[in-house]
Amino acid sequence: MKHTSKLLVALLVILLFGVTASFSQTPSVAAPTPPERSNLKVISIFSNAYTNIDGTNFNPYWNQATTMTTVQIVGNATIKLANFNFQGFEFASDINALPMTHFHIDVWTADETKLVVAPISRSVTNQNVGLTPLVVNSWNSYDIELSSVSNKWLSISDIFQFYFEGAGGHTIFIDNIYFYNNMEGDDVEAPAGFSAVSGLVGFNSIELLLNATDNSGAVFYELELSGALVNLSSASGKEIAYTFKNLNATTEFTFTAKAKDYSGNIAANSPITVLATTGEIPAPAP
Repeated sequence: MKHTSKLLVALLVILLFGVTASFSQTPSVAAPTPPERSNLKVISIFSNAYTNIDGTNFNPYWNQATTMTTVQIVGNATIKLANFNFQGFEFASDINALPMTHFHIDVWTADETKLVVAPISRSVTNQNVGLTPLVVNSWNSYDIELSSVSNKWLSISDIFQFYFEGAGGHTIFIDNIYFYNNMEGDDVEAPAGFSAVSGLVGFNSIELLLNATDNSGAVFYELELSGALVNLSSASGKEIAYTFKNLNATTEFTFTAKAKDYSGNIAANSPITVLATTGEIPAPAP
């Protein structure tokens, strides 16, 4: 009987261990280590591998049921979202992801069945992206092409929030949240076809139209008027307009326009000088 009792105890221990392991809510290994990248090729939100942007609020109160904590998984800082229904991130300043080609995130879960991530633009709403397949008890690495969301009318030049949504009541771990550019080698190619011309002119306003192309996918512009600077950005080959307001009527103004890419390469014909004159003040209505 003693041997039988010992055998039953041993089997019970094994059974309990197996049940506990199958319902484990914590990964036993850290998320995969991202590849080395230059600072010019990554905008990191949360990762031990890169320098993260400052001031992100990872737990704003949006009436979520989620409990957010930062835990250590094998010495690696990881975000844990328990009782997860949805969660938001808020950035201290807008993220301009135009020079980036992909968005990356690593996710681990033992029980979640649905996961949606949505970058939220300040100017053009948000775009939901379903992360599939979602394999339980394993790290899932997702690399989302930004063109797949920007082509659906999401602006990726002014992302100020992120939104995550699950099925409700489950637990997920997330790590290595960042944008990156997968172009090989250093970017030494400057913007081409740079143009800057005046557009609509009013009695107290002048519009400038800017355009250029760049292999990185984005162009950054600097406009100057009487020492005051305006910085803009646009996708490669997409014309962008800016209107200077509160100008004096019937006055000629000299604008200076420059174009460069994310790596600092300056267009060969930069700067461009644009001369434009405001119109006369309209006569009062009779």
